[in-house]
Amino acid sequence: MATSHGSKGNGRNGEDRLWEAFAAPSDAARPHTFWHWMNGNVTKEGITADLEAMANAGMGGVYLYMVEGKLTESLPVYVDRPVRILTPEWFAMMRHAAEECKRLGLELSLMNCTGWSTSGGPWVPPEKSMMRIAWSETYHKGPGRIAGSLPLPPCDYACYQNLTKPYPHIHESVPPEKRFYRDMAVLAYRLDPSAAKAAALWPPKVSCSEPDQNPAHAIDGDGSTAVGVETGGFVRFEFPEPVVARGVEYLGDGCELQASDDGSNWSKVADLPGPRAWGFPQTLPVPETKARYFQLRFSGDACMRHLKLSGDSLVQDYGPKAAFHGLWVDSKVAEDRIGPPTPPWAAATIRSNDILDLTDRLRADGTLDWEAPEGEWMIVRLGCAPIGRLNAPCAREFAGLECNKLDPEAVALHFDAYTGRVADELEDLIGTGFHYGYVDSWEAGDLNFTPQFIEEFKKRRGYNPVPFLLVHAGGRVVDSPAIADRFLWDVRRTIGDLIADYYFSKLNDLCHARGLKFQGEISGVMQQVTADQLQIKGRCDLPMGEFQMPNFLYGDHWARWDPVEAASASHIYGRPVAAAEAFTTFCRWQTDPYGLKGIGDLAFAMGINRLVFHSWAHHPWPDRAPGMTMGPFGVNFSRMNTWWGRPAKAYVDYLRRCSQLLQQGRFVADILYFYGEGAPNTLPSKNLIRPALPDGYAYDGCDADTLRTRVEVKDGRLALPDGMSYRVLVLKDDPRLTPETLGKIKALVQAGVTVIGPKPQESPSLMDYPRCDERVRALADDVWNRVTWNRPVGEVLKSMGVEPDVEIIRRDGGDGPVEWTHRRTDGEEWYFISNQQNIIDHGSSLEICERRYDSFAINDLAKDTIRMEVSLRVVGKQPELWDPVTGTRRDLPEFRTENGRTIVPLTLPPSGSCFVVFRRTVPAKTNTEASRNFPELKPIVPIDGPWTVAFDPKWGGPARVVFNTLEDWTTRPEPGIKYYSGRATYKKNFDATEAFQTKNQRVFLDLGRLRSLAEVRLNGRDLGVLWCPPWRVEVTGLLKPRGNELKIDIVNLWANRIIGDLNLPEPQRLTWTSLQETIGALKPDNRLVPSGLYGPVTLAVEE
Repeated sequence: MATSHGSKGNGRNGEDRLWEAFAAPSDAARPHTFWHWMNGNVTKEGITADLEAMANAGMGGVYLYMVEGKLTESLPVYVDRPVRILTPEWFAMMRHAAEECKRLGLELSLMNCTGWSTSGGPWVPPEKSMMRIAWSETYHKGPGRIAGSLPLPPCDYACYQNLTKPYPHIHESVPPEKRFYRDMAVLAYRLDPSAAKAAALWPPKVSCSEPDQNPAHAIDGDGSTAVGVETGGFVRFEFPEPVVARGVEYLGDGCELQASDDGSNWSKVADLPGPRAWGFPQTLPVPETKARYFQLRFSGDACMRHLKLSGDSLVQDYGPKAAFHGLWVDSKVAEDRIGPPTPPWAAATIRSNDILDLTDRLRADGTLDWEAPEGEWMIVRLGCAPIGRLNAPCAREFAGLECNKLDPEAVALHFDAYTGRVADELEDLIGTGFHYGYVDSWEAGDLNFTPQFIEEFKKRRGYNPVPFLLVHAGGRVVDSPAIADRFLWDVRRTIGDLIADYYFSKLNDLCHARGLKFQGEISGVMQQVTADQLQIKGRCDLPMGEFQMPNFLYGDHWARWDPVEAASASHIYGRPVAAAEAFTTFCRWQTDPYGLKGIGDLAFAMGINRLVFHSWAHHPWPDRAPGMTMGPFGVNFSRMNTWWGRPAKAYVDYLRRCSQLLQQGRFVADILYFYGEGAPNTLPSKNLIRPALPDGYAYDGCDADTLRTRVEVKDGRLALPDGMSYRVLVLKDDPRLTPETLGKIKALVQAGVTVIGPKPQESPSLMDYPRCDERVRALADDVWNRVTWNRPVGEVLKSMGVEPDVEIIRRDGGDGPVEWTHRRTDGEEWYFISNQQNIIDHGSSLEICERRYDSFAINDLAKDTIRMEVSLRVVGKQPELWDPVTGTRRDLPEFRTENGRTIVPLTLPPSGSCFVVFRRTVPAKTNTEASRNFPELKPIVPIDGPWTVAFDPKWGGPARVVFNTLEDWTTRPEPGIKYYSGRATYKKNFDATEAFQTKNQRVFLDLGRLRSLAEVRLNGRDLGVLWCPPWRVEVTGLLKPRGNELKIDIVNLWANRIIGDLNLPEPQRLTWTSLQETIGALKPDNRLVPSGLYGPVTLAVEE
């Protein structure tokens, strides 16, 4: 497992372009890293040192952030002269960084604002900031003239009325003279007689079971106040006479809504669930109930912040459906974000045809002049109000409002103030030292209105939304539950289109106008945006996803979710690079390359072909180890790591080789999965896709834009302009499709494409209703006799003669996951295959975190080694194994062909990976059983007894000590060894007479087990770096019968020395790290990371 490329050898016909690319990867294959400048702690010396270290390791570029503020606990200033953003000193640092990137051949991408989310700053005025719909209600009994002021809708900085504050947000209420609000419409509707009482008699008298609480907080409309109750307590609402309730808007802990005629005898109305989002109220329809008293009864200690009873039926989960927020119920698929349909029994009391538009009767001062007809009326004044979301985390002086992503002028205003200004200052370096504008994951929350919304809606949806704004503003059911839900579907779809066109496409255009390219992590695993994720990923030059390390909160879900979507976007939109923010975690100087390998390989297997490390914090000094961190976040990918230098380069070389092959040729997939038309929309993890996709077949996700405008039929296959093709189209298990999309599917079926999906019954949209449903049914009736449904997708493919691309046959009794991906050129096929067994543990996710310490170091190596046969859909070609760890290749002599497939035995160590490559025709006379692909190793010479170990006294270790047996440093009694971090050299002389009795056998030095990595020298010969299993290196021809000198450098991690220092007085401490200023700070009693060489060390030969 030495890190040399090895000999090219085996050249074929003078040309071997694929191998040459693998052996010497291009610049495009180099990984990149986030580069965080922390709170002005920046120096030119540090910039140069950081960038030179990156370049020497083989990195390809940086994503530059200015990070300060609360999410990193206001990191202190450590340098003598902090560099403040947009000052002349800062621009000088930016120029120096760009010039150094040019000199070193690195790409520089600049995050689009200070902080990491998302596009905001102090230059964004309220009228150009993210907006929400806001409304006020006025009850009026006609006939009679109303000529007074309508209440101003709640327009404090808030996400929903004045109930829910954004985070991070402006905590104080906005002074009246500084509030921004723009009227959009005034609507009036005649209240149903049964609903009028609740409106006329609101607010009710409120009481509660706790004498020390103020029950008025239950209805004051202020989300910052609350009523607390103890177990069994209540909050009660008393009306002067009975009223009818059909809907509830509620914010508080879970409880039971009860009703009573007399205040003594209570009956259940409905269960009100606890909050499912960050402080947002919920709406739900309730069975029509007439009573004078209502109360909330709590089964445990609880609090409630808001309740409003409505005589009109309300939309189920109106908040997420109206794009105020998403439902955070581990939302893995888009539907989880918006909740279930409104039940059909939630009868409408409002008819769209009866709604009066009084907008032209509203004066600029907010007064309404209207002669109301007979009846009881509800007048709704609605418009735009700022949300108040700030960019974060950033310096206080650069915290400002997030720009309105639905307004291209607002996006341009922000861009020009930051990225555009930097581009103007560095104009002479664009394309050579400054390359990309960039946006990180969307963590700015939702927005759902803009001053141009009504006109944009009309243009995009083809009908007037104004009568239905009563649904958008307050969640009232208009016409019917289904119609209300359909209108909100159109609202979300319009917001999604505006975000795609006016934010992401606009940023792309603005970058191009200044000679930059645009890339975006669009929009990350958080899924906080009402958008079609594949659509918006297609709006940039380089689509990017995100994956995080498995953790005890989310298991491996956030490692699997976004990469396939990012890869799909690169495939369907013809982008050669699919990048991903990589390894996001809480690290605390406890991660090594081996700890990253398995999750990185999982991303490769899901289609990512460029990793972007999260994160490298700029280190301003040449020393002060381990130094700066990006708060508690990231894997601390830094030149100050114990394993920087040759070990880091060995790991980066591995990533480059993988990326190089995964950027060559084209992805091979049989299935194009259409994931629907709505917003929000995201490609779920494979195990959540319905209908289920079979194992052994690769797939891409597809959005409606791509399906309608880019997919054609060629030779019976679904084909895209950039060369991708697929055998079948699988439709999301949803009986709703718009006529436009269904018309395209009909054309594909008529052209001979196999389609698998449920027969559509209706449109999800209100466009052209009810004719749209008639068109859907007519189109479906015309073509669905040629569409397959209620058969497993794999069965359909096999009936077409399409066998699985990959089948895994375990030969070791295990069932852990093996992940793969397949690419090809016209004459070559190659598969990347990854052992995921010790990464995605089928136990608890907390166990995964623990295994990062133990199983990689101490447990039996064989536990997570996989022995299997891989059956591949290739025939007639010689399989080769290309090892991206060592950069070597060899033929696999042991294989067989059956039924048009090649079956190859493979053995992969823990987190092991390889490429199986097919390029050459199998020679006519080939004995495929002449030898094994992975011969067993037989130990022949134990290298035991005492070892001399030299530690570095600079880090507290002894200059020389004898280990009588190999053992974990953390079990030693000496503090200088127990808490040691860094490099220690093991030395031993040994004889190897038995090794010279073997003939024509390869000899290996096997180190057994170790943590974290090793550099090996034998008899003065450098044998390279070992950074992942198997911990062995070939020594054939390098041994002497006697007097062999072996030196093994073992490198562990910084955490142990930091923990040890915490037990020392501060003047005696050897380490310094800004991590200790954060919530992620290590503690004196934290568990030490296993370290050292455990062995047994042996010489072994292949049997």
